[in-house]
Formats: sequence, structure tokens, C-alpha cells
Amino acid sequence: MSPGGISLFFASGRQPCERSGIHDKCASPEEVYAVYNEYVSKGAVGIAEPKVVAWGHTTGFFADPEGNIHSLFAVNPPNPLNPLEPVSG
Repeated sequence: MSPGGISLFFASGRQPCERSGIHDKCASPEEVYAVYNEYVSKGAVGIAEPKVVAWGHTTGFFADPEGNIHSLFAVNPPNPLNPLEPVSG
């Protein structure tokens, strides 16, 4: 990733999610939406807006200025009515 790509991630002066290669684990589903919107507003290309997926995560995809695709995700909290199922969006 070029210095321009790195600045995209840290332009806000905070590290929002835990980096693991091209996958960023966020603390909550709400943070996935916030970070995705922040990155897109700063020049990332939105590939897939965040959404709740069947395996219990909220996830979204974007491309950095060099075209590398990255994901943001968070594990959804358990559903209080059925602890074996995550809360859906």
C-alpha cells in the first residue's frame, strides 16, 4: 500500500478497527458503518456497503486508492430471544 493509501486509513487521527492484513475487525456493527462511511468520504471506493450477513457478522468492502480490496467486519451481538442467532440488521 502506498503512503497515500495508508493516509486514507489514518487521516482521522484514530485507529478505528483492529487491522489484520486486508480485514479490519471493528468493535461493533455500528463502527463498521461509521468507518466505512468515513473511508469512502476520504477517497476509498465503496465495493459493498455494510450489511448483516448469514454467518453473524456485519461486513462491508471497499478499495484503497491502489485498487486493493479490504473488508470491515464486526461480530453481531447475540439475539436475546435466541442466543444461538445473532441480532439481524
